[in-house]
Amino acid sequence: MRVFFDTNVLFSAFGFHGLCLEILRECGLHHTVVISSYVIEELERNLASKLGTTPDELADIREQLMDHCEILDKYPTLDVDIRDMTDLRFFLPQLPLNHLY
Repeated sequence: MRVFFDTNVLFSAFGFHGLCLEILRECGLHHTVVISSYVIEELERNLASKLGTTPDELADIREQLMDHCEILDKYPTLDVDIRDMTDLRFFLPQLPLNHLY
């Protein structure tokens, strides 16, 4: 099974450890963890600005994610009217993966 994690779950996992980190680890052992490159960028930005995570720590987190997750960089073309195009980056990674080209 593929499991998509958004920025909020990853922020909790890497920022505070606890339950979200346990869930991430369990999914990594038994399933394919899927994230987007945008999620990684947003995660790094939030960890640095909100928790003061150092560049070395961010590089380590990025490396872990790149090594252990499937990274989505391609998104399907949709024939949908979206009022706020900034929302597109949030909902596209959550589409069923069989719709990717």
